[in-house]
Amino acid sequence: MNFFKRDDGVLDVITKAITVVSFIFGIWIYFHTIHPVFQKESELQDLRKDKVNIQTDNERLGKETAKIKNDLHIQTEKIKDLNERAGNLSLEIESKNSELASINEKLETAHNEVVLSKLNLIMDKIISAYLISIAQGKNKEFNVIEYSHGLIEIHDRARELNIYDKEAYSYFVKYLDENKSRKFITDEEIFSYAIMIPYYYKMSKHLVNTKGIEKHK
Repeated sequence: MNFFKRDDGVLDVITKAITVVSFIFGIWIYFHTIHPVFQKESELQDLRKDKVNIQTDNERLGKETAKIKNDLHIQTEKIKDLNERAGNLSLEIESKNSELASINEKLETAHNEVVLSKLNLIMDKIISAYLISIAQGKNKEFNVIEYSHGLIEIHDRARELNIYDKEAYSYFVKYLDENKSRKFITDEEIFSYAIMIPYYYKMSKHLVNTKGIEKHK
């Protein structure tokens, strides 16, 4: 169907032309003014939604970050507290170890002193026996090695012996074995034999120095 007819007058043609131009202009106006506005409004709505979503995500992430920072702070404080406690425990352990070492040293000293007293008793028995033999005029017949063996036999027959007796007589047996081939005839030799029993024990336990002077405690 033709929009323009042959019998249209000038006014009709102008009117129709204006209508066509107006329609075309309206389309042009729509696509160049109204349609872009709609597009911009749609874009703005999308951007607003994106903004809200981003703000929501940021809020959520902010809360998670704050929680993580708070947890990290708590854990840091716990680690700090544990390190402090570990340091205090290390100092306490060091102090206890020092105290334990001191106690062990005292125990060892006390142990050695008890054994030494047992050896002093053996020394006293030998000296007393020799003094009796002198008083009886039998000192020439006194054999300190045989007498020492007799003391060991008496010890071996004893039923109840503590660790100090056992250690003292074990040392005495060793001392006797080292001296059994020697001859002890004079008073000085016999007294020296008896006196050296506890003295050599002191030296073996470092209770005396090389000059024979007892160490200060």
